[in-house]
Amino acid sequence: SISAGPGGSNSSAGGDFSVPPGGIGDGFDLSALLPPTALQFGLLDRRELFPSIVDRPVSVVATSLLAPTEAASETGLDGNQTQSPGSDAPSNSETSGIGTISIDAPDGIGSIVINGVAVTGVGQQIPGDFGFLTIVSYNPSTGAIEYNYTVTESVTHPEHTNGFDPNDTVPDNFSITVTDVDGDSASTTFAVAIVDDVPTAVADTDSVTEDGATVADGNVITASGGADANVTDGVADVKGADGATVTGVEAGTVTSASGHVGSAVAGSYGSITIDADGHYSYTLNNGAAAVQALTTGQHLTDTFTYTLTDGDGDTSTTTVEITINGTNDVPQVVVDQGNPAGAHDQVYEAGLAAGSAAGDGSTVATGTFTVSDADGLDDVQSVTIGGVTVAIGSLNGSVFQGDHGTLLITGYNPATGVAAYQYTLTSPTTDVPAVTETDSFSLTVSDGTSSSAPAAIVIDIVDDVPNAVDDTNSISEDALSPVNGNVLTNDLHANNQPGADTPTSFISWDGSTTGAHGTFVANPDGTYTYTLNNADPAVQALDAGQTLTETFNYTM
Repeated sequence: SISAGPGGSNSSAGGDFSVPPGGIGDGFDLSALLPPTALQFGLLDRRELFPSIVDRPVSVVATSLLAPTEAASETGLDGNQTQSPGSDAPSNSETSGIGTISIDAPDGIGSIVINGVAVTGVGQQIPGDFGFLTIVSYNPSTGAIEYNYTVTESVTHPEHTNGFDPNDTVPDNFSITVTDVDGDSASTTFAVAIVDDVPTAVADTDSVTEDGATVADGNVITASGGADANVTDGVADVKGADGATVTGVEAGTVTSASGHVGSAVAGSYGSITIDADGHYSYTLNNGAAAVQALTTGQHLTDTFTYTLTDGDGDTSTTTVEITINGTNDVPQVVVDQGNPAGAHDQVYEAGLAAGSAAGDGSTVATGTFTVSDADGLDDVQSVTIGGVTVAIGSLNGSVFQGDHGTLLITGYNPATGVAAYQYTLTSPTTDVPAVTETDSFSLTVSDGTSSSAPAAIVIDIVDDVPNAVDDTNSISEDALSPVNGNVLTNDLHANNQPGADTPTSFISWDGSTTGAHGTFVANPDGTYTYTLNNADPAVQALDAGQTLTETFNYTM
């Protein structure tokens, strides 16, 4: 081996030098040695070394919060004088989850600027377009930043959804620039999604009552208010952070309503008007047959659909249902005597057996009355005629006694409620001068709960009249005894009947009862006595075959 360094060590100019030994080979005789040789090394190059400084770059990575589970939401907005509260205002959903910013600045961080605002430390708030970013944590040595974002106002979202859609978002964009100590910088952007809030229309109910409170009002949005005694359901709609108004009203149940806001919309049993602010008024068509057919405990419903639309076009649709409560309808009865202008039926005393036209049928009158009940004829239970109550099923054939005759029910149709009657006069009336005599039957119907207003079957009884027949009598000149008689005895009608109002009665003598040729004595019962004045010269002057006449008038 060959060693050139001091003490046999390797020697080199700036590095190790070594020659591996080879094999010695076979031995041989030594010959004369070579002359000594001195190794020579040249001089080393002299170089002046200058260390170079490497300028390392800056990098920044910021995570965006775009997933619905980490985004900020309008639902948590508290609202103010100009903005409706979010649908979940008590929550903290207006604040996002945690985002991170990672910075690599080997030469040292000089500054961090987000949206033009230098980051100074934890708790700092940096404004965005719709809210603010908050620095939650910051490590200046590593450049690690954590942040969250809070939305402070409602945002117009371009999508219009019917109901909540967590993917309906709008971003609030931020830019960040990091500069190191020697002036190098890096920039990037990140965003936080803002989830749209939507209105929620909640179904409303109210009620009206047949023949009672026929108007229901309130507010479908606030579920309160109104002047009616009926209680609105009290479950308010949720307008959401973008605010909402009624934009459509339609009758029935539909998927979406449009138009007719502030105008009357006709339903099945009434009409409703709903204003943009939610105020409504429903008026029942109380006269509708279906409404009047209701009885106590029965109900109808009238349903309408309305749609809420918020400030950026999201919609929600639901119904307002009006319950119509039935009541017991009072039955009605109307008498139809079949005469013009509602005139009463007439019977004639003359048709009675002793009447002036006995047996001519004029003692009979017919007519009808109609029973009705809006709840149905099967609701009617009884009829009361002249104070006598008869079950409706037994009405046909019933007889009711009047003051001067009888009323017979000759038929009843339970399908139409029409009853037919026949009145027969059986006795004359006691006449009052200038007064029409009648036989009257009061009439009511009942459903077991209520009775109708009273009606009446009134029969006019036409008076029969006496027939005064002239009477004659005679006395002879020089007769010593008076003559007498009764003016009523011969007062008969053509049928040889005295008239229905027998016995007849004498009313008065008309004129003077003082005779020219004798004395006439009139009695109140129609009897009379005539005594001749034989001393009268006119009487004595009579020859055979000659007569004088005295006339006296009477009323019966």
